[in-house]
Amino acid sequence: MDWDQLKELAQQNYEWLWQAGLAILATVIIALVWRAFRKRLQGLIRQSKQRWGHSLLKAFGIPINGMILVVGATWLAEITAHHLSKDILNVIALSSEICTMLLVAWGFWRLVSSLEERLLKKEFDTGVITLSSRILRLIITAVAVLSSLHIFEISLSELFSFGGISFLWKAALSLAISLGLALSWLSLRKYVGRTIGKNQNRWPDIALKGFGVPINWLIIILGLCWFADISARHFSAEIIPDISIFRKLSILAAIAWAVWRMINAVEIKQLAQGNDPTTVQLIGKIAKLTLGVMVILPAFQILGIAVSGMLAFGGMGGLIVGMASKDLLANFFGSIMIYLDRPFKIGDWIRSPDREIEGTVESIGFRLTIIRTFDKRPLYVPNSAFTNISVENPSRMKNRRIKETFGVRYEDAKKIPAILDDVRSMLEQHDDIDVNQTLIVNLNSFAASSLDFFIYTFTKTTDWVQYHHIKQDVMLQVLNIIHKHEADCAFPTQTLHIDSIPDSLEKS
Repeated sequence: MDWDQLKELAQQNYEWLWQAGLAILATVIIALVWRAFRKRLQGLIRQSKQRWGHSLLKAFGIPINGMILVVGATWLAEITAHHLSKDILNVIALSSEICTMLLVAWGFWRLVSSLEERLLKKEFDTGVITLSSRILRLIITAVAVLSSLHIFEISLSELFSFGGISFLWKAALSLAISLGLALSWLSLRKYVGRTIGKNQNRWPDIALKGFGVPINWLIIILGLCWFADISARHFSAEIIPDISIFRKLSILAAIAWAVWRMINAVEIKQLAQGNDPTTVQLIGKIAKLTLGVMVILPAFQILGIAVSGMLAFGGMGGLIVGMASKDLLANFFGSIMIYLDRPFKIGDWIRSPDREIEGTVESIGFRLTIIRTFDKRPLYVPNSAFTNISVENPSRMKNRRIKETFGVRYEDAKKIPAILDDVRSMLEQHDDIDVNQTLIVNLNSFAASSLDFFIYTFTKTTDWVQYHHIKQDVMLQVLNIIHKHEADCAFPTQTLHIDSIPDSLEKS
């Protein structure tokens, strides 16, 4: 290599380095100018109080800065490639387009977030804003993905064809769509729930509570079935019918679950309104039993099991099972008679003079009735027992009776009529005594050591604790009346009558 060749090479290298340095310097200057311009623009926007301009600047400020750096880096890379290797120019152009597209998508994503934040501060409906922002972000992501495919010169027909890399794209797309639908339904459910909560009509709220969660799970399961169907077509087509059966069973199970939750919500609502718990639970159990039958029969059809054969077998099998489980059937029909005859309901205080049964009814099932005794022990009574025993229901008493006897000394016999008149007047004027019921105050008997009179009356209350307070007050007032007449209750006494005294005792 002679001197002229070395000089020419040096001049070429110098020119290349000068171009590269110029690209770097220009990129830095443009970035600094944009930074200063952005700050100036922010000040002007604050003075004008234009919030939409602030949102745009906040969203695209940093992405534009990134675009400047990408353009500068692409310029520098092209200068370097022209000098070293022209084969990578296509790669550089492709990378530049991808980066630019991602920065634009990032800017729009930030814009959606900024607008969402601004609208939430103005107390707009949170559910609608959140749902709308998620849908916009999903659209932005889809546009970015399609633009990337266009840059890579991948057609949609190739993308959605089965086999190779297109299978992976379709599988991923199925999962993404399922996740997006699940999130959208979750946001919509929250929005509808808040809207319904502002109204007095609670039936839509009950429907939403029943179907909200099952629908969310159904979306996820159907998405997984979609993914499994795509995978099966690529790997093993034999399991596609099984996936279809699973999809149908999932839909049936989701509907049954939703209706079951709705029945529970209706029960809670009716109980909160003060309706009879026994009736509410009976209707709820019948509805659930009906739902179970309506779900089992279609499930048999989906699985390919003949329902007619099952019914024929069920008739014969029912006879055998009925003979083997007569006690169980007796308890079941006993529960039906309890629901029909209504001798007691949940919350009632019952007792049986035939059996040692006394307590508060907690629940009435198809087999057992649970009674909480007064010492707080649970008592499980088979329903068939109530068909053979007598049952008292003190909870349905209209009044409680006071029946007490008082003994007055024989020496106070002349005061008895006045005492009885005052006691009768006290009972008639007592606020807790029901004067419309039987009221008796009479001399009852000549006892061994007292003149006995009794009171027979009824209280207005049926509460057991309050009844005893009233009874105590009545008895104390009766005692005061006796003492007011300078009489007293008799003690058990005996009188010894001696006709004559022996001579030995007289001399002593």
